[in-house]
Amino acid sequence: IQTNMDVQKVTELHSAANIIDQSVWDQYSATRPYLAPSPQAEAGRIILSNREAILKDTIKRGDFDDEVKLDETLRSLVHILMDASEESKTQGRDDNDIGRLAAFLDERMCVPRDMGAMSAASIKQLAHEMS
Repeated sequence: IQTNMDVQKVTELHSAANIIDQSVWDQYSATRPYLAPSPQAEAGRIILSNREAILKDTIKRGDFDDEVKLDETLRSLVHILMDASEESKTQGRDDNDIGRLAAFLDERMCVPRDMGAMSAASIKQLAHEMS
């Protein structure tokens, strides 16, 4: 069973990488001025706008027990998504906590209810990179 789950995760990650296409995003967002300039930044914007609900849900489910640390981790995750540079991923943050939070969000969110496929795929990729 574990082997099948591992294969499924690799397949999902590969699919996520293929979904993110900046040129498609540029066309899509051209008529939607309220969207962020990239799918990654849009994911960060959505997370930030739902920050209180995400903090409450994450604490309730027991994935983190320190709300202050969780809030810092959430803000770091949003910063990485919005910056998208390699330097932002290596600036002395706790990669384990950011990876855990990204994985939690990846499991909890619903596409397209919570965010679009490209934005959700960027969280899936980040969860993989930071774990």
